[in-house]
Amino acid sequence: MQRTRRTIFGAVLVIPLIGVAACGDSPTAPSPQTAHEITLSRIGVGASRGFAGFGPFYSVCGGISPSAGVTEDIVLHDLTVHIRDAAERTFLMWSDPSFAGRLGLGRSGCFASQSDPIQGRAPGTTFLIRVTYSRVTGPSRLIELSGPVDTTSFPQ
Repeated sequence: MQRTRRTIFGAVLVIPLIGVAACGDSPTAPSPQTAHEITLSRIGVGASRGFAGFGPFYSVCGGISPSAGVTEDIVLHDLTVHIRDAAERTFLMWSDPSFAGRLGLGRSGCFASQSDPIQGRAPGTTFLIRVTYSRVTGPSRLIELSGPVDTTSFPQ
């Protein structure tokens, strides 16, 4: 199992280009959301055909930047992704520990991905993303964003 995860993780490094195409300019992508210190912009989740033996492959793409007027460093603590079915029930959830670190001027591109372990399962219909962050000198805060999963690159 551990070897399979390493193989998948290695393959994930090649997949972000697919994720950018799936999430980047989606007309159904949610609009930017702002919390006090960070702005989430053009965040979307795309589903594509998964690896052999797995279900759909999900990529989280978009941008995260400090909000206007924030001059203190921002620290990102966690990114949690929930993939939900048409009844809004979460059937796949993951947290990306490599997401943690200083935000700096911002991040853009694809910064989280996961394969559904259930082969043959249909892609989710919606997502919920939770980002935990803080100013270097402040308490942790949470921002959430939800929207439709982009399945345009998922073969029918």
